Amino acid sequence: MVARDARPSHGPVVRGSTVCSPATGPRPAWHGHTPRDTGGPPVPRTPEETFRQLLDLLLTKDMDAVASLWAEHGSAEFPFAAGDSPQRLAGRAEVRDYLAGYPELMDVRAIPAVTVHHTERPDTIVVEFTAHGRTRRTGESYRLDYITVITVLDGRITHYRDYWNPLAVASAAGTLPELLDSLRSRAAR
Repeated sequence: MVARDARPSHGPVVRGSTVCSPATGPRPAWHGHTPRDTGGPPVPRTPEETFRQLLDLLLTKDMDAVASLWAEHGSAEFPFAAGDSPQRLAGRAEVRDYLAGYPELMDVRAIPAVTVHHTERPDTIVVEFTAHGRTRRTGESYRLDYITVITVLDGRITHYRDYWNPLAVASAAGTLPELLDSLRSRAAR
């Protein structure tokens, strides 16, 4: 494969995808400016920069700053959500409310693998990544794999579709019995 650009701190970049490990070196400073509308982190320039900033903020557990990456009317979808988990969030405010308690549930400690696939649309990428951490409820360690489709306009997330496994998340969080009960009661209706 032919290198598309050089980014040694993120690992090799190849045509069509970027394979990297955040543990391989220091993270770059984000380019852009602090938006007036959110008071949040600097605005990245590309969908990949936006997503990488999201991961950095997730690791620092700054959920308010993560939500600030969304456009005011941006959305988040979770097609495989089950139980009490929402399948769609509409707008930055709903995203912020959804993320507010996340650090009390899941302690994300590392994101050792990230693969970014560039699409025919320059505003959209597909990302495969793995998160390692501990659940607050059980103290058990976990490894969760994700596939995310992200669309960005002017450095803000307009659409975020996250394909995560609700059974793996519930198992890691120690809430699998509750999720299965919820699924059984829905099936009985």
